[in-house]
Amino acid sequence: MDQAVVRVGKGCLIVALAFGFLLPGFLRADDTLYKKDGSLLTGEITQFQGGNIMLKLPAGVIGVPVADVARIDMTVPAAMAATEKASPDLVQSTLQPLVDQYKGLPVPWVPMAMARLADAAQQKGDTAKTAAIYADLASLYSGPESPIAAKIALARYALIQKKVDEALALLQPIVAEVKKAPGSAAAADSLGSLFLLNGEVLEAKGDTAAAYESYLTTVTLFNQNEASVKAAQQKIASLTGATPALQVP
Repeated sequence: MDQAVVRVGKGCLIVALAFGFLLPGFLRADDTLYKKDGSLLTGEITQFQGGNIMLKLPAGVIGVPVADVARIDMTVPAAMAATEKASPDLVQSTLQPLVDQYKGLPVPWVPMAMARLADAAQQKGDTAKTAAIYADLASLYSGPESPIAAKIALARYALIQKKVDEALALLQPIVAEVKKAPGSAAAADSLGSLFLLNGEVLEAKGDTAAAYESYLTTVTLFNQNEASVKAAQQKIASLTGATPALQVP
């Protein structure tokens, strides 16, 4: 794929997606599997099936057991950026084929896509589908090595269900890890979502000062994701308006 095509604007992507011009795998660079034996394989991950990562190489497609892989570097599909602010219908029509193709693959964008599908179903009032997606996500990404994005999604669903303590239990170990070593846990945009959600959970618990601190962390430190920053700023404005003397603990 020509690099000039990779730089196509987000607006063009959304139009293309709306009219079905893009297919899963479009705008993909090479993916790399770092195996536990020290070797690596570079190609295009085309599917995750039966515990095997299907990798397209010049000689053909091979299946690599995920249990043999220490790390996966995979290009995030352009559909993720293109659907960030899309309508629920476009989110579902665009991301569902990708989720079907890669569901269970231990890379951050897959549970993020599943969470986005759950949000779309919730916006459409389909509570059964929302619950089914989150149940699927929990069954696939509940282990200790699961991507942080999956744990954030599961904590958000717990908060939606008003299971505040459960949400807090999911988030607090990650928050503690990030505070100890900010550069080691996840991409900064995921961390912005993490501290935004952590603030919402703390606010639901009634700890407004700690919630304020968490929102402020999104705005000042992990501010790569525009949507998370705007949401955190709104939360801060709401908290400071209600409690003018609020201070960070």
